[in-house]
Amino acid sequence: MDDCNRTNSVSPLQDQRKSKHTIKICLGSACYSKAKHANLEFIEIFLKENGLIKEVDFMGHLCIEKCKCGPNLEIDGIMYHEVNCEKLPEILNRHFKTIIH
Repeated sequence: MDDCNRTNSVSPLQDQRKSKHTIKICLGSACYSKAKHANLEFIEIFLKENGLIKEVDFMGHLCIEKCKCGPNLEIDGIMYHEVNCEKLPEILNRHFKTIIH
């Protein structure tokens, strides 16, 4: 299986115990240079506009060693690859559809 197609998943039981959601954006040099800072800004605006600032921990993390698949983004243990501003609305709306204010 191609490394880009592997995903980490969280069991429903683990997800229910979480009090907050987590978004981790790769800030390794390859991901960051491909995204040109746009992904970071897009996510920050999405969280503010949808009243999710208090429900989501948004953080950067160092390289996850999947540079050829980047930019990479992890939401609640689910990994997304080749993320850009065209894909982000669908990813974020689908993931947070039950809690968007």
